[in-house]
Amino acid sequence: MATLITQSSETVTRERETSSMTPQTALKYAWGAWFILMAIPAVAFLAVIWQFADRTPAVSIDDGWKWFIGVLATMIVTIPASIFLRSRLFRGYYDGECVAPKTYLTGMLVTWITAVGGGMLALYACLQTGTMLPNLFAGAVAFIFFVTQWPSGMAMVCDRQGATDDPERYEEPR
Repeated sequence: MATLITQSSETVTRERETSSMTPQTALKYAWGAWFILMAIPAVAFLAVIWQFADRTPAVSIDDGWKWFIGVLATMIVTIPASIFLRSRLFRGYYDGECVAPKTYLTGMLVTWITAVGGGMLALYACLQTGTMLPNLFAGAVAFIFFVTQWPSGMAMVCDRQGATDDPERYEEPR
C-alpha cells in the first residue's frame, strides 16, 4: 500500500482548508473502493460459471459476436471518455499543483466504475448468448485495464511532478 508524504506548502494548506478529507484518508478510501470493485466482477464471473456448470445453455454463436462487438464498442467509447474526464479533474497536476483528495477519489472512481461496468456488461453478454467466448475476452480487457489502475495517490502529493519535462521526475497521475 502506498504511503503519502505530506509537504508543507501554500497549495497543500489551501486545499486542506477547503477539503475536510486528507490525502491519507482519500488513499484509504481509494484502496477500499478498488478492492471492492475488484471483487464485484470476480464474484459475478463465478456466478456465470456456476450458471453454465448447472445446465446446458442454448448457444447462439451469431448473437455472441454481435454482443462482443457491442460490448467492445461500448468500452472503446466509455473508457477513453472516463480517462478524459479524469484528466480534466486532474488538470492542476499537469501544472505542478496537487489534486485535492476528493477530486482524486472522484477521478479514480469514474475510471474504475467505467472499467468494471464494461466487464459486467461482457459477463451479462455471456449469460445472454449462452457462451463464454468471445465475450469473456472483452471482460478480460476491461478487468486488466482496471487492475493496472491501482491507487497510488501520487497526484495528491505536491512535488511538482507534472510541471517538468524531465522523464525521471514526471509521473502520470494514477
